Amino acid sequence: MIITKKNRLTVYAYLFKEGVLVAKKDVINKHPRIEGDIPNVEVLALMKSFKSRELVDHTYNWGYNYYYLNEEGIKYLREYLRIPEGIIPKTYQKPTKKLPNNRYNRKGRNGNYDDRRGGDFKRGGNRGGNRGGKRGGNHGGYRRGGKTKDKSKVV
Repeated sequence: MIITKKNRLTVYAYLFKEGVLVAKKDVINKHPRIEGDIPNVEVLALMKSFKSRELVDHTYNWGYNYYYLNEEGIKYLREYLRIPEGIIPKTYQKPTKKLPNNRYNRKGRNGNYDDRRGGDFKRGGNRGGNRGGKRGGNHGGYRRGGKTKDKSKVV
């Protein structure tokens, strides 16, 4: 397939920048994530070529192709695009900050870090299951001996 050099450079630059490329098995439409209105069939053809040269690892799942850039692919693209050694793809970069939505960093309902599950569970409250010590939870005063009208005569 004949692919223009402009489209080839755009796809290669996107692959190097992200480190991974997702392409739907759809040869009619344009690729939604790569700028420049590049047809998806060209992206699939370029990645097929990369796969045959073992420059990317390929996974197919539910109509989508996932291409992961490996070490040989990074070397090839670095030479082809003339990128200096200090720049690496996003998938190879270490995160610079801790994620704020980490489940071990979140505060619970009462503002403490050790109250991660919620206040009701730690206090022994009933959240709709059989956790309150009564059969079936707290539903209308039912206890082991049946429904009692007088609370002083609990069986």
